[in-house]
Amino acid sequence: MLAVGLAVGLTGGLAGCGSQGGTGHAAATASPAASGSDREASSGQASDNPLAKSRLRVLTTLNQARLCAALSVSEATRILGSEPQSPLYGAEPGLGIYCRWPRRGAAGLGTDELYVGISSTIDWARTRQVDKLLHARPVRVGGRPALTAGPLPAMEWAQVDVALGGSGDPVAEYRAPTMAQALALAQTATPHIVSMG
Repeated sequence: MLAVGLAVGLTGGLAGCGSQGGTGHAAATASPAASGSDREASSGQASDNPLAKSRLRVLTTLNQARLCAALSVSEATRILGSEPQSPLYGAEPGLGIYCRWPRRGAAGLGTDELYVGISSTIDWARTRQVDKLLHARPVRVGGRPALTAGPLPAMEWAQVDVALGGSGDPVAEYRAPTMAQALALAQTATPHIVSMG
């Protein structure tokens, strides 16, 4: 929430935006055309974007100061088990935003990090369809519907996708080395993100 492949991640739309290089992320760097790109918006085709009418669409445009503030250094340290590097923010026009907290001392990009991404083209309804490919399991995160998957042979991280609103609203995608860490990340960061909407 990119090419729909198992290594891409659950939401499909943003999965490759932040994690590239390192093991398990090479397939996640592909960036096929997104239905809500800037070019399409200027040509009047933005209605193809399922988030076009979402009141929570503002969450897909959070800047670095806001998105990366969804997790404090002490929270990231508690979840990772060691102090992370400074958060790394990224925005992919027409795809979404992300923030990563790599483990301090980790060489290059890889799976030894915490990650949160919000796609600007994939809503909760489409996320659920993509997640079927990964045999994702339903859970609740702070009372919100969520789906979990991984780690898998083609996806070396654990991932939790959390609905930030209803069926036509954005999804927060959380990744971590283990499912326990991904769930802790989702539980910690989701309330902060929702409060920004």
